[in-house]
Amino acid sequence: CMAGFHGTPAVSCGTTGDYFNITGCLANECTLSVAAGYSYSGTGCAGSLAVTSCGGLSCDTVSYYGGVAKVSCPVDGGTFVLSGCSANKCHLPARMLTGYEWVPGANAMHLGPLTIATALRAVQCALGYYGSPQLTCPIFAGWFGFMGCHENRCDLSLAVPPAGYILSSGSCVSPVAMSQLGSCGGSVGCAAGFTGPTLA
Repeated sequence: CMAGFHGTPAVSCGTTGDYFNITGCLANECTLSVAAGYSYSGTGCAGSLAVTSCGGLSCDTVSYYGGVAKVSCPVDGGTFVLSGCSANKCHLPARMLTGYEWVPGANAMHLGPLTIATALRAVQCALGYYGSPQLTCPIFAGWFGFMGCHENRCDLSLAVPPAGYILSSGSCVSPVAMSQLGSCGGSVGCAAGFTGPTLA
């Protein structure tokens, strides 16, 4: 029996000059266990089935996997073996986006391309930002998309500036991020008798 089938081949010849009658090999039947990188839509693979009866498998593009999903059933009564899908790999920028920074010693990893799991070990939220970096890689060998790091926001009404500074909240509604101060009239300046740049 060929791969994917089981049993004992039987050959008979009922009539001289006719074709052999070949029987005894049955398609292996397996159960489905969807692995990372694969997605399944439909109900065709429920229960124990032969490969020809199991459809609806594809690479999980939501998790940024690509390729052509394949399924085999090498052992009767076993689990379907899935293949053909692999994680997309993308490039990190040589200069990190605002709100993100390299993990110390990891800035050479922009040479890539890298999987999301590998790239996440090289990226962290920058000072003044909070959250956990998340990356997307929708196109193989493209650029990573960034999300997950957000600018810190502080309450102006509770801020007590140190000696030498004047804090103006303008029309800002707390909590507010540093980058938003200018748009709502907020500013930090030097008090009388002190000099330095004004932050707005």
